[in-house]
Amino acid sequence: MTWFWAAGGYAPMSERAGLLVHHAAIGDFLIALRLTECFAGVRWTVLSRSTLGRLAWSLGAAEAFEDFDAGDWYRLFGPDPRPNSSVVDFVAHFEIVLNVVAGPGETFSRNLDRLCRGCVHHVDPRLPEGFGGHCWQHLAGQIADCHTAALPASAFGLRPACIALAADSRDTVVIHPGASSAAKRWPLANFVRLADRLRQEGMTPSFLLGEVEQEQFSSAEIESLRRSDTVMTGLDLPNAAAVLHRCRAYVGNDSGISHLAAAVGAPTITVFTATNPRNWRPLGRAVHVIDTRASETTEATLNRIVSIAAAVDRRG
Repeated sequence: MTWFWAAGGYAPMSERAGLLVHHAAIGDFLIALRLTECFAGVRWTVLSRSTLGRLAWSLGAAEAFEDFDAGDWYRLFGPDPRPNSSVVDFVAHFEIVLNVVAGPGETFSRNLDRLCRGCVHHVDPRLPEGFGGHCWQHLAGQIADCHTAALPASAFGLRPACIALAADSRDTVVIHPGASSAAKRWPLANFVRLADRLRQEGMTPSFLLGEVEQEQFSSAEIESLRRSDTVMTGLDLPNAAAVLHRCRAYVGNDSGISHLAAAVGAPTITVFTATNPRNWRPLGRAVHVIDTRASETTEATLNRIVSIAAAVDRRG
């Protein structure tokens, strides 16, 4: 089993070594990553998808990461896991384990308890039906050591090597029109109209498309974006984080990239079309929510977004 250290090589663990276990989408992961702030003096390792582990390191939230998909971790979901020695040795290093994969008493959690020598916090990631608060409050409420009800708002400290991945773009408004489902996507035509309005106000719109968006939208739609605006594709998550950190503002749907924009301190405007922003709004210091479920015309929504973006006092 391999540990990945961005500095190249192994580093000694601190007196309090923590392991965050998570295996879900970007937005859920970034909310769960905030749970590490409940513990002082802990050096964190992330056990997740490698792309998310590398992102956690880039954000300065973890010193190392382990790829959940590369080892025997899936065996812990079974009744008789029998993990190999590398899994057993790996888990034995940690005094604190935050399991945000399964709640107490579930098979994965019971198997993890058998392996861990330290204190294990099992956090059920599933939001109860009708829960009126933010998802983070649901997660944090399951941790005895977390004594704050206030939502985290500070930006993660993106590492200098990651910031350098993107050019300064103080006039650029990054637009990410994708989301995990069609119901959560504001129509692409509305984002195109938004880009036109931003240009009229002297700002520079730039579309950010990941692999999912390149599948969701037709080649003709993407080509139409390229004819009038910059379209950024092929960025991994640390590169996307750097671009978002340096931009004037960000506009997107309820998506993982919107959570990333807020996490790195970008003024973030999130358009909600289906989900409840009380549960899922991105966590950050400059987050603006546009809930299109309210009776507001598209024109009024466009006016609000442009007004917010124009009023941004770009961080130095």
